[in-house]
Amino acid sequence: MHIRTFASIVVATLAVAACDSSTAPPSGARFPELTRQESKWKSQDLHDYLFDYEHQFAGAAQAARIYVSGDSVVGATDITTGSALSLDPSFAWPTVDSLFARARAALAAKDVNVSVTYDASLGYPTSIDVSPVEATPAGGSSSKASDLQSMVVLTAN
Repeated sequence: MHIRTFASIVVATLAVAACDSSTAPPSGARFPELTRQESKWKSQDLHDYLFDYEHQFAGAAQAARIYVSGDSVVGATDITTGSALSLDPSFAWPTVDSLFARARAALAAKDVNVSVTYDASLGYPTSIDVSPVEATPAGGSSSKASDLQSMVVLTAN
């Protein structure tokens, strides 16, 4: 699948997940674990890291090793081939902070079932599975993050 098509699918998923918060369940009912794990992540003070990422939606799948420096994605490579992937602005490879935002939006959405799991040591989301309560042609989506490693970023003086 071409990356633009994949990007369009991801944008559509996020748009559905970010529905009107006035119809979402009360945050107190679904957010405590997300908040606790996000605090654990932030306490690590990691701003330069890499991790493996997989996303599936509507039968399409994309997998990449994502490089983050200064809390911004600076590179992505195909996990299988090692070849560089585009940082085209129409498709946003996630940072860990954006995975938390994606989980928060999904948890706030109505008419979806959401499952989020977290890394036991660092607290980042390792799995975000979203499925509609009622079956739809597109189905749900699944995001997986793994093998997060701190990076040392060298700067020229």
